[in-house]
Amino acid sequence: MLRVIWQRKKKSHTIALVLALLLLVSITSLFVNSAKSNPYLYIKDISPPSDTKPPTISFSPEITNNYAQNEISLTLNVSIPELKAKYDLHLRYIRYQTDWEDNFVTAYHYGPGSGLTITDFSDDLTFAEIPEGSHNVTFSACVEGGYGDGITYYAFYLVSSETIYFTVDITAPIVSILSIENRTYETSDIPLNFTINESATQVSYSLDGLDNVTIAGNTTLAGLSAGVHNVTVYAWDIAGHIGASEIITFTTVEPETFPVVPVAAASVGSIIIVAAALLVYFKKRKH
Repeated sequence: MLRVIWQRKKKSHTIALVLALLLLVSITSLFVNSAKSNPYLYIKDISPPSDTKPPTISFSPEITNNYAQNEISLTLNVSIPELKAKYDLHLRYIRYQTDWEDNFVTAYHYGPGSGLTITDFSDDLTFAEIPEGSHNVTFSACVEGGYGDGITYYAFYLVSSETIYFTVDITAPIVSILSIENRTYETSDIPLNFTINESATQVSYSLDGLDNVTIAGNTTLAGLSAGVHNVTVYAWDIAGHIGASEIITFTTVEPETFPVVPVAAASVGSIIIVAAALLVYFKKRKH
């Protein structure tokens, strides 16, 4: 019975020893790999050399001011300018922040054990579901440089940023006619006044379904013939969307005319009537 217990204890001690050896090997390997990737015990910040330039940030295709959709695709390019001095230069991080999202996005980050260093970066980005309106996106890139001396690494950092600005417009302008109503007008000249809820690059109207007439703003529909008419106002915004007002139908009639008595004839008639009245009056007094 004692022999069986001793054998079990011996087996447990053997397993514990094997596990301890495996743990020691793992820790040793970790330190070796860490030493290979970062053999320095200390890092000291220094000022960058005078001829060192920050990373260059560019985009393709070039960003336009206005987009008629709420999704934008672009290629982000980041590179490090050449440095005459013999320093180890590489990109430290690249990230961007949109004005319609709370958190920034890291496109690239270098750290000990993260792999080989890079001096150029290119990636295709797509911004989707962008709210309508004016927006901006800020891109930041950091370059790290330095040199090692013994167990100390002397490092410097340079950061550059670029901000793009654009407007997303996915809706057509809203056009409202103010001055013309569905009623009858006793005139052949009717003012055409309207409002547009956003800036317009072009405005025109169509009368009775005829070709559009380009206008700069409020105008007058002059010389209308008597009868039924309709008018529609159109507006184009910067993104190319076309908005149209409701079709207003109205009627024009000739104004009523009244008989005109010549002034000379009216005056003569008045004199005759007055003279006749006076004659009657004096005759009555004689009697």
